[in-house]
Amino acid sequence: MRLAIREPDGLLRQMERNLARTGDPASASPPDATPRVSEAQAAKFDNLRDLRRVVNASLGPDQVIAIANGGDSEIVGRNLEDLAAAIFRADNAVELMVHEERARRGQLLGLLDAVRQWRREGRTFDSDGVALGIMLPGKGTRLSPITQRLHGIKPFMPILVRQGRDGRWHNTAAASLYTWTLLAHHLQRMGFRGMAWKWGDEPQIAAHRLAEMNLDLSRADAVRFGAEVEVTEDLAVNKEWLLRHPTSGELIVQVRRRSRAELLQRFDIVDRGQPVKALVHIGSLAFSYPFLEEAEALFGDLDGWIDVDGYLFEALTHDADAWQAELNRDAGLQQLVTERPDFWQRVQQLKRRVGERRGYPLVIKVVDFGEHLYWGDIGQLAKARRALWAVAAPTVEGDFARCLAAIDHVAPDPFGNRIVGDTTLPSDGRVRNSVIIDARIHGKADIDGAVLVASELGDVVVRGGGVAFGCTVGDLDLGEEGLAFMSIQQSLKVPAHHVHTSIPVDPGNLSRGLQNWFADARQDPGRGTNYTEPQPGNPDSFAAKFQQMRQRQVPPDEIERDIDARFRQPIRRELP
Repeated sequence: MRLAIREPDGLLRQMERNLARTGDPASASPPDATPRVSEAQAAKFDNLRDLRRVVNASLGPDQVIAIANGGDSEIVGRNLEDLAAAIFRADNAVELMVHEERARRGQLLGLLDAVRQWRREGRTFDSDGVALGIMLPGKGTRLSPITQRLHGIKPFMPILVRQGRDGRWHNTAAASLYTWTLLAHHLQRMGFRGMAWKWGDEPQIAAHRLAEMNLDLSRADAVRFGAEVEVTEDLAVNKEWLLRHPTSGELIVQVRRRSRAELLQRFDIVDRGQPVKALVHIGSLAFSYPFLEEAEALFGDLDGWIDVDGYLFEALTHDADAWQAELNRDAGLQQLVTERPDFWQRVQQLKRRVGERRGYPLVIKVVDFGEHLYWGDIGQLAKARRALWAVAAPTVEGDFARCLAAIDHVAPDPFGNRIVGDTTLPSDGRVRNSVIIDARIHGKADIDGAVLVASELGDVVVRGGGVAFGCTVGDLDLGEEGLAFMSIQQSLKVPAHHVHTSIPVDPGNLSRGLQNWFADARQDPGRGTNYTEPQPGNPDSFAAKFQQMRQRQVPPDEIERDIDARFRQPIRRELP
């Protein structure tokens, strides 16, 4: 039975009306939700609405650089070009360049190489605008075997984010750039001129309204991004931290990872045994065009690897005594200085040259994204499943996920399901409290609290938290918090908390068939022997399969068409 979709106004518009009536963002509640929407949640909804406005009005960046792994420039470029009108500007007036990083260079040297290539190709940055950049290199080991199924390009994992109801799903790289389009727009509005760089493929939306920020960034040569959070021992030892001036918003110092006690002492915070908040660095940055030019002149002759985070900004914000103290306590800095004895001197020269060029000392500003920002982290298997399942959550966070997916206009049916697109499912009530998007169930079903997307299925059992994305399976049994991703099987059982995908035995010769690949999402598949040695149930190691699927002799899109014809179509024909 094909079910119709109800088309009420949608949560964004409903919230807008609530806010207009009450004038109090905290009082606006989404339909059918008991808790009120907090100020932070309301700000995220407003930012999402603003983002869509910026893209639709073609106010986003018109110059974009993507840094990709060696061999991926054509694939990444084609993908971003196809999505440019949905993630940057509706008029599609975007100058895009993909820079291949054939040898890993680190954040600083990698982005300087890309800027150099931009200029070598005869391109000129718009000195009155803000360009956008993203760094995508990496092996995606922690997302194995999904990375392998994606032909070795982890940022191509699809995520339930799109610009509108009829739009295509973004992959995580596109979604990351999409959310940074809003940031680039408001950096430019506040006077910044330069490049906004996004680290990796994690979309982020601020919990403070960017449109209401009125920082003076006209004199800034660098901008850092943080979120005020409670300082825990785990965060202290795993993150970088920002201390900013309370009125000017200027960065006073950035410090590397250390114990909570050391961090509080470094920031002159008295530990009274109560929760303490500070700005944790959330990744990414913006550099002015003069800063980039001077940095290229001073660091462009170097080989090897230098990161921005954990190195450059520490050297920019520490005086000589503080830098020496950091060297004495931090093995990472000691290794850097061993490899680059003149690093400190080069950074100080960079500060002087930028200051002389601008006529005032180097200015670094900090933008606070708020403690409850949206952070679409798919770096690990469990987080990837959770990010996809979020559209089914009966919470305010779930409401926001449904807005990101542009399905907030769909009301639950009598069984608590949100049914979207070209969907078929039994009408006997055995599918409950789930989100079904462009998926067809042709047989019997027992599903509660699941998300099914772009899948063709026969008989199905899915337990709570289960997600099936891009699957073609005749008989599927998906355990609690399991993820079936692009699975193709006549019969498939995925244990609880596990991930399954189907990968060609040989991507260059599909006549050899497909293989089952599993991973336990409670473990890190990229750690040690989990990655380098075959795990139970898998035909080989994730490391070996990654190398094989990275081949480019046969184009990945050609392989996908062949997989559909050879393996999906026969299963579809046999479905009830």
